[in-house]
Amino acid sequence: MKDPYLDENGVLKNKFGIKNKEELRSKEIRIVTYKLFKIREQNFGKSNNIECLKNINKYLFGDLYEWAGETRKVEMVKFEKYLRGASVDYSSPKFIESDIKRAFYKLENIEWNKINDEEKAKKLSSGITELWQAHAFREGNTRTIGVFLDIYTREKNIPMDYEVIKEDPDYFRNSLVLATVDETKYIESMIRGCIESGKEKNVQKEKTEEKSIKKKNPWAKTKENEKDKESER
Repeated sequence: MKDPYLDENGVLKNKFGIKNKEELRSKEIRIVTYKLFKIREQNFGKSNNIECLKNINKYLFGDLYEWAGETRKVEMVKFEKYLRGASVDYSSPKFIESDIKRAFYKLENIEWNKINDEEKAKKLSSGITELWQAHAFREGNTRTIGVFLDIYTREKNIPMDYEVIKEDPDYFRNSLVLATVDETKYIESMIRGCIESGKEKNVQKEKTEEKSIKKKNPWAKTKENEKDKESER
């Protein structure tokens, strides 16, 4: 089947009429990078269904592609060096929605507040790998899943530093590729790092806020004041 998303030069059809792959890639990077800076200002809806993924993809890529936010209609094959030239076994178009629903069902049946950070890292890794392997969209699946992870963990009150992923998107994608063939240690390590960094940032944020409160009102109750009182007793 001919890929309806490509023009006669094998370049993704885009709103700018760009016919060169490198030029389109450069344009995409500039636009999406800016969109990622504004991500916390957006409302994509509840993160427990495919509509959230569609909204994220449309927000990130809607300025570039007419079909952004729509599930793809063609089979997906990408040859991966980390799979010795083989492709990830992506979902067929007719199974995309059902595969994603199954992944969400697993995620939503986890009691996140009752498991430790190691288990959180493993279960989040497994969940996003399944969502990513469905490869719902013709373009931008890795970035869409990265943003989804940020949104989902905030909803579930799981400390998560999305900057870790943004700083090394290639490692994130390669880790997901390997996780599809049960090499999960790389994606688990990255997600574990995101959680650890998220917790550290939360601690630093609390300390900064407490210093600000004490500066304005030395008699205000803060965790630091309470600790001082405990030590005096």
